[in-house]
Amino acid sequence: MPGLHVARKLPSPEGTIGELQAILADIVKSVESSTFEPTNNEFTGKITAVIAEINELHDVLMNRLQDTKVDTANSKNTMDDKQRELQDAIYEKRHILEEIQKCRQLRTVFQHLELLPLDTFFATAPAHYAGRDQTEHAQMINRLLFEKEERARQVTRKKSTFMRKATRSHPIFL
Repeated sequence: MPGLHVARKLPSPEGTIGELQAILADIVKSVESSTFEPTNNEFTGKITAVIAEINELHDVLMNRLQDTKVDTANSKNTMDDKQRELQDAIYEKRHILEEIQKCRQLRTVFQHLELLPLDTFFATAPAHYAGRDQTEHAQMINRLLFEKEERARQVTRKKSTFMRKATRSHPIFL
């Protein structure tokens, strides 16, 4: 696991290799001068110590390598997540822009209705419909509501006129 290794000063690989080379050079000199004894504990102890340092150095470096691999994998996963979030945001933005474009291109039946001209609307509509400080959308809704009320009044007047004419000319309707 990263960070669990005790931090301590490691022997340098160059120094350890240098020590091993020096020991081997001493052994070669001993062999050449015929003073080498295979049971010489001095050389065996030195070689064992250097090999132990090399093994320790190897273990520490392998642990560091493993920690680095774990850190790299974590960083890669983080970058992949960020990339995925970015792609999601780009997709969502494109989708929203397409929806906005569709809304702008939408044509409704209200655009083809014959409404009173704005000047007539402001002159004849009640104050709660004809406020000049309204947004274009609110103004359109108020114009449609006013038109609906006006048309309903006209239908009522037309029916009452028809009924008056019918009662005058035909007494059956009384």
